[in-house]
Amino acid sequence: MIIKQLLAFAAVVMLASQVMSVNGSKFAFYKLSLIWPNSVCKITTCKAPIPTYFTIHGLWPTFDNDIPVPPYDPTSNKCNPNPTSPDDIVGKLAPIKDKLDKKWPNLWVRKTNVDFWKIQWQHHGMCSDYPRDPLDYFKDTLNLAQSNLFDPFK
Repeated sequence: MIIKQLLAFAAVVMLASQVMSVNGSKFAFYKLSLIWPNSVCKITTCKAPIPTYFTIHGLWPTFDNDIPVPPYDPTSNKCNPNPTSPDDIVGKLAPIKDKLDKKWPNLWVRKTNVDFWKIQWQHHGMCSDYPRDPLDYFKDTLNLAQSNLFDPFK
């Protein structure tokens, strides 16, 4: 039973991952990753209420061979000079916090939404085209996820 649930989850994530080209960047495209919460919450403990729609997992800069850009690290992957620190994004996201809470929630019990956004920023946003502008990174991700162009049911 668990294997079927894992396969269903993997299939949903694969179907929900969409790409968007990037011009003039060292990486080739962004991968928009969406999650079907009911699949995730069948294999792990989630916070209630569980959303009944696709939620955002992340927007990931990706090389043309479909390998994710590694997370920012000042010693091994200084992909952008002086990106905004994950600890500094909370205040910058205040104008869209309500939308993020709804569309980009952390599903797992042990982390808050803010913890999840900080992780996504550190792993993906700091090496994106938005290294010093977390508000635009998260706002543009919300806009992409709400676009009919990226609706996994169409």
